[in-house]
Amino acid sequence: MNFLKLGVLVLIVQSAVVLSLSAQEVPDQIYTNGKIITVDDYFSIQQAIAVAGDRIVAVGTTEAISELAGPETQIIDLLGKAVVPGLIDNHNHVVRATEYWPNEARLDGVTSRARALEML
Repeated sequence: MNFLKLGVLVLIVQSAVVLSLSAQEVPDQIYTNGKIITVDDYFSIQQAIAVAGDRIVAVGTTEAISELAGPETQIIDLLGKAVVPGLIDNHNHVVRATEYWPNEARLDGVTSRARALEML
């Protein structure tokens, strides 16, 4: 019984979010039929994501998010692939690749890939 209540609550909240966002923006792209890992408190996995400009404006079921599409919205079928918004590989040892500390490639403050490759 608790699972039923939780499921209904999730659907209500998700519908409210979708409805409030649909009044605000028409997404430029919608990615459907995927595994959208939200990294929220419950590490929930959704099916679709809507993007307007450079912002994620909604996540939810493929059906609910597809309803946000406008005539110019690009729909991309993820074919079950996973999406992890904001994933950054912040643990690598490229800065330790040189043999001695004074000669170490320091990437602090580097703002472009080209500059980082030039330094390496």
